[in-house]
Amino acid sequence: MDIIILGAGAIGSLFGVMLSKNNDVLLIAREKHVDLINKQGLVVEGELQGCFRVKAKTKIEKEDIKENTLIIVTTKAYDVKKSLEEIKGLVRKDTIILLLQNGLGVKEEAKNVLDNCKLISGITYIGGIFLEPGKVKANIGFPTFLENVERSDVVKNVFNNSKLDCKIREDFKKEMWKKLLLNAVLNPLGAITKLNNNELKGKLDYVKEAIVEECILVARKEGIKLDKKRFLELLYDVAEKSRNKASMLQDVLKHKKTEINYINGAVVKLAAKYRIKVPINKAIVEIIKNIEKGD
Repeated sequence: MDIIILGAGAIGSLFGVMLSKNNDVLLIAREKHVDLINKQGLVVEGELQGCFRVKAKTKIEKEDIKENTLIIVTTKAYDVKKSLEEIKGLVRKDTIILLLQNGLGVKEEAKNVLDNCKLISGITYIGGIFLEPGKVKANIGFPTFLENVERSDVVKNVFNNSKLDCKIREDFKKEMWKKLLLNAVLNPLGAITKLNNNELKGKLDYVKEAIVEECILVARKEGIKLDKKRFLELLYDVAEKSRNKASMLQDVLKHKKTEINYINGAVVKLAAKYRIKVPINKAIVEIIKNIEKGD
């Protein structure tokens, strides 16, 4: 299959390497990353190691989008709208676009830009660290979930044929909320403490529980029932096994904008709609935004 990875940072680069085994893959990334990939190959460390030859460019051109091309969007949530606007005139009716962002509201924004192709929401637990241009670190032993819509089965088969664990979920909205809760805890606390996910074990547990309690109240209003005890067990298990540097921590260390508005910020926004008080999530959003500003 012809596959384009739009926004090939750490996660996108890893998906590109894995999928390139059986497919024609093109990475779309920043100029320095592209130059080094084309010159020396993409260097991967961690659970997947080696130097991999993958095609890379800085932008998508019309000839890149062939019949039934799969475009996997791995940009930050706040860049999805802009990225899709740039290719709006290039996509075909048979183009499949898979959105793999953290947080809520991304597909709704994407629909406002593209209405002439198939949009699929997905969530992934694969972890990656962008070490430097041309080099990423992999933490790949985790699944990817897709919503059950038309052509999701095509994407699932492509992933599984490349040894990427991929499943279609009938209860995708619940799966999305579970990932949101994980991100609402691990991402901001990692960014605030500068600790990797596994290093947060036993630290700030009362804050973790408060964040989760508030999120579960909001999720319930959205028709999603989550058990606090079971979720906390999942949280601690995922954190310990991932041994990864949260994406928000990576952003903060690079003095970049974070996805806080799509994670804890989305919870705060929904809480206001339902008139639910979520003081801890609200405080987390304010703290991260102050960190972004350098305060």
